[in-house]
Amino acid sequence: MKKINYGKRFESDFQKSASMVMNIDRLKDPPQSFNSGCQGCPKQKTRFSPRNLCDFIGFKCPDQYYFELKSHKGKSVPFSAIVAKEKDTRLKEMVQKEVDHYGVFSYVIFNWRDCGNDTFVVPAVLVYNFIQAAERKSIPYDWTEQNGTRLEHKLKRVRYSYDVEKWLREER
Repeated sequence: MKKINYGKRFESDFQKSASMVMNIDRLKDPPQSFNSGCQGCPKQKTRFSPRNLCDFIGFKCPDQYYFELKSHKGKSVPFSAIVAKEKDTRLKEMVQKEVDHYGVFSYVIFNWRDCGNDTFVVPAVLVYNFIQAAERKSIPYDWTEQNGTRLEHKLKRVRYSYDVEKWLREER
């Protein structure tokens, strides 16, 4: 039996919902490694894949959006699920895009599978600042509820539909 990847399912549902109101593109995940051994050489795995800034880039005239999506089971998301390593600067780069360019907005979207599938859109700058200043090692559900905007959703049999249009109207 095939194991369900809830993160990929969430990304697919979000993309379908967002594509109704904006141009949105999923950035393909790069391969993690490949075998580079030559004939007669022991197989070595090489890791040099480029990394993506975020999961999705969206455009709704006149604004551009960067989205990082996180679907998590439990009541908190470990920082390691957001910034994979100490040298991981993607979140900082998303925030910098907002600073450098007018009309660019960056968000982390948290989907809480254990909490009624609640989903919150949080500005990336708030997530970045929380991680930098926190004395803990995870982002709790309550924090996303207080600092984010609830993204309304409907369950359609087994998949979800998200009201991205309503969120965009209320955000501006």
